[in-house]
Amino acid sequence: SIKYEGEIDYSGAVKSIFDEMDAELSLYIDSSLISKFNNDSSLLRMIPESSKHFSNVYFHAQFIFNATNGAFNPIIYPLVEYWGFGRKAETPDKIDSAEVERLRAFIDMSKISFDRNLTKINCLKGTKFDFNGIAQGYTVDVIAAMLENYGIKNYMIEVGGEVRAKGK
Repeated sequence: SIKYEGEIDYSGAVKSIFDEMDAELSLYIDSSLISKFNNDSSLLRMIPESSKHFSNVYFHAQFIFNATNGAFNPIIYPLVEYWGFGRKAETPDKIDSAEVERLRAFIDMSKISFDRNLTKINCLKGTKFDFNGIAQGYTVDVIAAMLENYGIKNYMIEVGGEVRAKGK
């Protein structure tokens, strides 16, 4: 839900932002950048230079990871899947503690590094990103920046429960 003061219809620009977010960050779209990244088993994975959001969201997620002493972890997806909260939503009949311990190796943020151009990520083969914890808030911020760039001073944006308001 997006409301703002003004007569110009920015719904096309907003839709374009949502399309960009889905194309890069949706775990539920097989062709998204994050899905391709998560299904890539190489140690050095590429981020296309055309990517507008993946690296930004990663660095925001890394900041939150550090600020929360690891309570928020953007590479927790292997455990999310194992526990049945991922796309497949299949909870194991019996939790295998050895398997949980094996998967924990893939959620160590210290094992991730970027090249200088932010187009290559070096990480373990089983590392999988999950930005769902901050992607909607990030989307709200991107939409707000777009409205402000168009001179909109009064707005309210809500995406999936994340809200940002400014002005009246």
